[in-house]
Amino acid sequence: MQTKAETELEIRTAIIVLGASSFLHYKDIDNERFKVSAANLINIFEKGDILNSSAPLVLDLFDSNYEPREILYAITRFLRENPDRTDIIHILLRSRQSF
Repeated sequence: MQTKAETELEIRTAIIVLGASSFLHYKDIDNERFKVSAANLINIFEKGDILNSSAPLVLDLFDSNYEPREILYAITRFLRENPDRTDIIHILLRSRQSF
């Protein structure tokens, strides 16, 4: 049985997933397997099994067409809307942008 402190810690995790499977100016490096990998990874985290806790919030920006400033705005908005999420995991899978 979990203690109150352990239960409170569980709900603090948020995950931000960035990356791309296709590239506008570099079609020769497009690979749909990256989209599948991202979806599988998000599915694992959303179940909560891998963290031995309840499911974290996930901001899925994989394959978004946002400019870097729009991505940063989306992340900022996500974090401001969820101030109780203090343990942030950022996952970058093959990015179109420079970060």
